Formats: sequence, C-alpha cells, structure tokens
Amino acid sequence: MVRKVKNLLMISNYNDMPVLYSFRRCPFAMRARLAIYYSKTECVIREVLLSNKPKELVEISPKATVPVMCLANGLVIEESLEIMEWCFEVNDPYNFMSIYTQHKSDIKRMIGLIDGPFKDYLDKYKYSSRYNHEDKIKNRNKACDILSEIENKINDSYYTFDYQLSYLDLAILPLIRQYMLVDKDWFTTSMPHKKIKHWLNNFLESDALSEVMVKFPVWKRGDEAQLFPLI
Repeated sequence: MVRKVKNLLMISNYNDMPVLYSFRRCPFAMRARLAIYYSKTECVIREVLLSNKPKELVEISPKATVPVMCLANGLVIEESLEIMEWCFEVNDPYNFMSIYTQHKSDIKRMIGLIDGPFKDYLDKYKYSSRYNHEDKIKNRNKACDILSEIENKINDSYYTFDYQLSYLDLAILPLIRQYMLVDKDWFTTSMPHKKIKHWLNNFLESDALSEVMVKFPVWKRGDEAQLFPLI
C-alpha cells in the first residue's frame, strides 16, 4: 500500500532521500534492501526492533511491520514488492523491469506461491513450537513440494529467467534462504532440489548479500542518519 502522510519527519541534510525502516533478518526487508542495492538508490536506513517499534514508524504506518519506506514527498510505501517496483522505476541498471513486464503474470504467480502457502509452511516449520498441533517435518516437506515449481523454473545458468538475475530471483531468494537456515544440514544433504541449492549458493556467496546483511545499530530518534548501501 502507498499512502500520503502529512507530517513527514525530515532528516537534517538528507531531506531528499527516502527513509527505509528495516529489520535485518526479515526476508521481506531483505527483499527491499536488495532492490535498493541493485537499483543503486541511496537511502537512510533505520534498523528497528519488532518487539519495540519506534513511534515514528507507527505514526507513518499503522500496521508497523517492516519494510516501510517513507519518501521525501510524504508518500509511504508499506509493501516490499511495491518498494521493489518503486526502486526499479527510479533506476533499473540491470533491466529487471523489462523481464518483469514480459512475464508479469508468471512472476506474480510464483511470488504468490512463495509469499502465500510456502511462507505458511515455512513459519510452521521454523517456529514449530508455536504451533502445538502441527508436524514440523510434514510442514518442511510441504514447503519443499512447493519449491519443485521453482526448481523447474531455474535454467542451466541457475537463474529463473534467461542468463541473468531477475526481479523474481530477488523477490524469492530471501524466503528460500530462511527455509535453508532452519536446518542447513538437511537442506545441504537431503533437500532434493539440486538447482535450487546451486542457485541459492550463488546468492549466499554474492557481494549483494554481504551488503544487504550489514548489521546496523538499532535506530532511535536523535541518531545520526545512516546511509544504505554502504558502498
């Protein structure tokens, strides 16, 4: 959702930059940071604790979940995919939106699978102690079944489209990385989708991941503005 706020909190000397409220480990915030990184769109980043959200975030976005991007003109973008699209509308040096436009329905369907049923099974797998009546391994395997569609989509160059990184890759890699982290040994040795393993490993070894996973201190009012990305 994109909304307009009346009382945008301005940042001294950085009034023309977007402000990103982020949480380092959140895969949706990672998705937004990847788009910022690949679009070469510098912003001010504010790392937050989801257990202690700053009132500035709640004031501009009542849902108060990350990522949230606040633009200098007062527009607030509250969804990770909308942040991605905004970034690549501003600057698209890798031509991500060309492939997105050509294959929009397919890309949206694949993202819907990952953001929807896959994420549901992932949560029940990762946080199984919160779901008393759910079988952890059963949910792991159901998520793995959904990944078969991604496995079939990945080509011999280990991308989902053509021979280069795409919008779809950026959108779903953070969630599949989270799935891998629940049980790395099982993922490495027993998870059956070999192309996904190679595809994900390329991402894990990339400069992009190193940049988007830089650990920033938790932001509080009065702190000096922290720019992202660092390079």
